[in-house]
Amino acid sequence: MVRNYTKKNSRQQYDSKTLEEAVDLVRNGLLDAVAASKRFGIPASTIRKHKLYNCSVGAGRETALTHEQEDTIVKILVAYDEWGYARSRRETLDLVKNFVQEMGLSKKFTHGSPGVEWLRLLRLTAAKNRESSG
Repeated sequence: MVRNYTKKNSRQQYDSKTLEEAVDLVRNGLLDAVAASKRFGIPASTIRKHKLYNCSVGAGRETALTHEQEDTIVKILVAYDEWGYARSRRETLDLVKNFVQEMGLSKKFTHGSPGVEWLRLLRLTAAKNRESSG
């Protein structure tokens, strides 16, 4: 039976546009951080932090490979499939490792190349993209 998920915390009930508007008002001196906090429902400390340090709104760390690089890897793997060259998981990871080393990105990975979990997530993402576009 499917369970309907309900969010249990109330973190970040605002969007990035609202945050930018609040920070702009504080930067221009029209409001202080506490007044902007009450008006927009954003914590005053968040407004102060974004005003002082010009923080990015995105969460988490930066990805090791860009979307374009991952798309290139997917295109290479699809081309191998179209040519009828079946690969094992190990061979696929070796191909990706060679690509990463050629691009000079091996320092971004713990062992110099992406692991099995990265490959699994790449396959899921590629499958979702194929379903949505086709």
